[in-house]
Amino acid sequence: MDNNDELLAHVACHGWVCVKDSESLSIDFSRHADTVAETVLAAIHLLEKSLEDSKQGHAEFFNELEGYWSNRPEMLFGRTTVEVDERSRSVNCYADEDTDFSNLNFFEGSKPSHFPTKEARGYRAVYFALPEPVLPPGPNEDLQISYLENLQKEFDAEQQALWAELLGSTPKPERVALLVSMPRAVGGRSLIGFTFGVLEGCPDADTPIANLMIARHTVTHMRERGGANLSLGSRHIVVFGCGSVGSEVADALATSGVGKLTLVDPQSLSADNVFRHALGRFWIGTSKVHALQATLPARYPGIEVVAQPEDAYRWLLTNTTTEVDGFIVALGMPTLERQLSRAIRLSHPKTPVVYTWLEPLDLGGHAVAVTSSGQGCLDCLYRDDEGADSLSSRTSYLEPGQTLTRNLTGCASTFTPYGAIQSRRTALLAAEQMLKALSGSELPYYAYWTGDGSAAAAHGLRTTAWWRQAKTNGSVDVTRPMFGSACKQCRPKK
Repeated sequence: MDNNDELLAHVACHGWVCVKDSESLSIDFSRHADTVAETVLAAIHLLEKSLEDSKQGHAEFFNELEGYWSNRPEMLFGRTTVEVDERSRSVNCYADEDTDFSNLNFFEGSKPSHFPTKEARGYRAVYFALPEPVLPPGPNEDLQISYLENLQKEFDAEQQALWAELLGSTPKPERVALLVSMPRAVGGRSLIGFTFGVLEGCPDADTPIANLMIARHTVTHMRERGGANLSLGSRHIVVFGCGSVGSEVADALATSGVGKLTLVDPQSLSADNVFRHALGRFWIGTSKVHALQATLPARYPGIEVVAQPEDAYRWLLTNTTTEVDGFIVALGMPTLERQLSRAIRLSHPKTPVVYTWLEPLDLGGHAVAVTSSGQGCLDCLYRDDEGADSLSSRTSYLEPGQTLTRNLTGCASTFTPYGAIQSRRTALLAAEQMLKALSGSELPYYAYWTGDGSAAAAHGLRTTAWWRQAKTNGSVDVTRPMFGSACKQCRPKK
């Protein structure tokens, strides 16, 4: 679009019209005429709507302000970890290079570890949250001091004081930086930025103004943009066991947006487990929980990780007052898991608990979600068809009495054979069950997956009738018969 002077939604400064932003758009390139005609008609329709929007107050334009701003000719690049909220304040800022026209980095408190290490020049900087949006210069207008004056008209008393601090009073020319957010009709706030000169307490008209295209590195934006659930930011989950499955569970919960994880495991990472663990070989010999405490916040900003390098049962007995929204037990040790199940029912009633474990080789994995009170508990699965207590779970894919472990160098190196894909698949199943429980889904619930079983057959392992039936049954259908009537551990006391 040439010779455009209007501020129109979805139209960039250079005249490009954003007709469709769908990533799922599919075009048949053999139909050239149809493609052009459809695009032109869509552009005309959009421009008509955008023109009407400009007459009605520019609501849609302000929804798209960041796109327009980032295409202005005076553009520089910036990144920020400053949350785009409604609180105006002074912030930290530095340039990557010792020049007025270099990348700028905005943050509060200590410098983010992923920001450039070199700090060539520091700037005074302020973040302003305006109550109402202010139209930017038009496509053919230069960015000038007059636009800063238009912004200033919207400042409240607190913002005026911050503005005076930003401008300073020194007779020597300086350059400062400014972040400004404006409300969007569809929710949230648009963020734009500037760097400009000041002299003797006033903006310097002789110093060029540059606008900043800001990349948001804020916790809220990255979580929401990455598909994490913002409501999980206040949730606290305890993970017992940080081995192959438990470490992947912790990683999955972190990516889902859970705000706090307490990781309980007394062991260090061994070289034997590197290929089926969320941690890499750099952490060999290091406490698993301390290594995850270092790596998870580095990957996923905003998460708090508490490392508890101790036995799960001992930790539970000494932390009965800890506020917990859910437990995940990923120990792979049936006796200890049942012991923990009974202890959790006493110490943290009405709290969801997910028990998860792997079958060897390629048979499958399980995740059982229950509440720590009421009917339906882990012990319900340890009964035979007649309802009598059993040492084997009704969910087992293998007949009891078989040797499952392998060793490569002797008894000291025995292990249960399975791979990283199996542990990750089971961990995702467990994390999903916890998220469903936190959302209020009905419990108990038994989820599982079944593998091909060819590797298990090659090793001569005998599978149960349930493993064969599980391939044709769904989790909803089998949950009720698996739990059946309440067992003696969860049956109401008379």
